[in-house]
Amino acid sequence: MSILPGAASLPASCACLVVLDGWGLAEPGPGNAVSLARTPVFDELWATYPHTTLQASGRAVGLPEGQMGNSEVGHLNLGAGAVVRQDLVRIDDAAADGSLAQNELLRAAFRQVRARHPFTIDAAVILPDHLHMIWTLPEDRADFALRWRLIKSAFSHNLPRGERVSSSRAGKGERGVWQRRYWEHTLRDQDDFVRHLDYSHFNPVKHRHAARVRDWPYSSFRRWVRLGAYPEDWAGDSGDEAHRFGER
Repeated sequence: MSILPGAASLPASCACLVVLDGWGLAEPGPGNAVSLARTPVFDELWATYPHTTLQASGRAVGLPEGQMGNSEVGHLNLGAGAVVRQDLVRIDDAAADGSLAQNELLRAAFRQVRARHPFTIDAAVILPDHLHMIWTLPEDRADFALRWRLIKSAFSHNLPRGERVSSSRAGKGERGVWQRRYWEHTLRDQDDFVRHLDYSHFNPVKHRHAARVRDWPYSSFRRWVRLGAYPEDWAGDSGDEAHRFGER
């Protein structure tokens, strides 16, 4: 914002807001296009009128810490006149304050589906952007795809709208909450079960959400510790080839 010469304070009788999309301020250097260009008009305005700078990346514009800004979030925050947290930041914050794991909509969706289509949750690990589950299904009613579809549908139906939705999803009447695909695997034996149990519980450490497995609160790890399957200080082994399966 530029204030006319002589104006002592806002509001000035005339003010101009100029948005230079993609124009950043940084130390001069071979990769700084602004400092390498001839900008006489900008240089004169900058030298003549009062001015300020804005943070245009990370939390200042609702993005994760350290993430570069872009036109979309810039326009969104300027138009709103406030910091608008992007979807990933909202999820990260919900994980940090505990509301993600305590999300009653998600719990209710599981309760609703389990009442009609029973299954046992052997393990569960909820992360900011995905979750891991190990289920035991009745032998005569083992349709896991139906259960996931109903859980996702029940959760999305009761969730307030506001997320970004691609044109492809919008055209099919879909929400932008869940990804369309998921990784599934039928456990072959007890060893296979243990490997997947370890992988799921170690996932928060793998994705750097926690320093130790026991530090991640949104996990069935503590229940398995109480059952005697793990020592409380179990750390897993991120370098073990046996753990390299599932999502990346």
